[in-house]
Amino acid sequence: MKSKSRESLTVDKLCCILLASYAGFASAANTIITPVTQQKSAASVTWLEQDLKINGIGVGVEVAQKLLFVSLGKGFNKPANYTLTLSYKQAAGYKFAINGKLLNTGAGIALKAIKYGAKIPIQRYKNGVLLDTYNVLFTNLPVIQLTAAKIIDVSKLPGTFRLLSGQFKQDTGIRNMGIEFRGSEVSQTLPKKSLDVEIAKATNWTKGDDVTLLDLNKDSDWILDCVHDADSTFHRNLVSHDIFRAIRPGAYKDELGVAHGQASLRGHLTEVIKNGIYDGVYVLNEKPGRKMYDLKKISVPVDGSGVAQWKKVNFKDPENGSVLYKANIDEDTLFFESGTVKNNFVQVYPKPKDVQRFEPLVDFVDFVAKSTDKAFVAGIAKRIDLDSVVDWWALVLVSHAEDNVRHNFNMAKSGSGKFYMLSWDHDGSFGVNWFDFEPDTNNLIRRLTHIPATGFNKKLKARWNKLRSTEFRQAKMVSRFSVYIDESNQAGAKARNTARWHWPVNETDVAMGTAKYINSYLTGWLPQADKIVRDLPEK
Repeated sequence: MKSKSRESLTVDKLCCILLASYAGFASAANTIITPVTQQKSAASVTWLEQDLKINGIGVGVEVAQKLLFVSLGKGFNKPANYTLTLSYKQAAGYKFAINGKLLNTGAGIALKAIKYGAKIPIQRYKNGVLLDTYNVLFTNLPVIQLTAAKIIDVSKLPGTFRLLSGQFKQDTGIRNMGIEFRGSEVSQTLPKKSLDVEIAKATNWTKGDDVTLLDLNKDSDWILDCVHDADSTFHRNLVSHDIFRAIRPGAYKDELGVAHGQASLRGHLTEVIKNGIYDGVYVLNEKPGRKMYDLKKISVPVDGSGVAQWKKVNFKDPENGSVLYKANIDEDTLFFESGTVKNNFVQVYPKPKDVQRFEPLVDFVDFVAKSTDKAFVAGIAKRIDLDSVVDWWALVLVSHAEDNVRHNFNMAKSGSGKFYMLSWDHDGSFGVNWFDFEPDTNNLIRRLTHIPATGFNKKLKARWNKLRSTEFRQAKMVSRFSVYIDESNQAGAKARNTARWHWPVNETDVAMGTAKYINSYLTGWLPQADKIVRDLPEK
């Protein structure tokens, strides 16, 4: 994330710019969120300036509806006693009150009958004069507060990031970040957009800084998935990745059979406040990359100043063979010719700005597309780990992920090892049907399933039969959805998201966001999937 044209912008400068604009943001939001009467003064701005904390963790400040989001820990599904300790940056004459009790910084108060979704009023005074009253809203989800003067597609711009979680006892404080919209051209036209966030160093927003968020991997790059207009459960993607990790002990195995890396991303539902306005429910996801998959790092020479010299990398050394590609289809078919590789795949590692490295993938596609049946049988298992293809294809089948047949998966290779197939982006699954289910449009799957001598069909059948009594049991998959859906409803987060974005509101979308729908869909689909596998030839 380096650019000579980008100005250095400190957190303090950015906060001042954005805080001064909050009243305008709030007024504009009244057309989308429940209308509120704005005070003429900028009093509400100082909720952020005073860094109010409850039990050592900051609050998310939403100015349009005058809400302070407090992320609770576990155990508040039902009303329970809650001891609240208030702290804030002291300023002359400022004090806060809860239930009519003025509280100095560090003071506590015992509250009764607090549960997820509950609200209590909090007042802010100066020299004994009431300035404003907000409501503390207790949520079960982590809260993310974002500020950014502008967000666009492709190029990251500066902003600030803060994550607050009672469950994980985390307050990152206000961090520099680079932020941009992410997603396809179609998703860019939707009102609610997913975000790419890079947590940055305090001294320079253009330089990434690895940080652990919640219980996720330590990294600087993060995804805020808006799941808008696609998955009204919010969790089809997460459930699919949870299943894939459950069936694969790692991203790949080395020559000694030792598992390495993480097979797919993890994530958590969060509530996001952007520029002081509630922005709905987003899934905070890990971003798949070299570190997550534990791919061997390419050995890159450096000059006397320590600058990497990618043009001098010895790619003839097999141990410098690590690559990662994301299938991002531009054609109706895949693996049929090497000439379409750059249209159908995006290079993730090494970073394209460092070096273009499509040769390993071109070689693989050439083999799949052009080899004779005899050569394909003899050589395919030397080029790609068939067990990984079996697991990936089994996940596509069980989740009826039509959107993942020709794209939305990752291909990785570590050092001198084989290629591996890994799951990615399963929003269009479990009953979200955008395309016909056409396995033969993926030439790798077509050849593996149409040429029984590869042994792929036999492997798939054995694996499928085992998984159908474990991770692919209908009840177990539905249970995964139920847990996540309950989580999104406990404190009313899903309802707040619907109010913010007016989605899901129609009867079909609402129904598709329920565990009942998932169960009904699987009741119809799983027998068909069983038959597809059962009918594959073995001779």
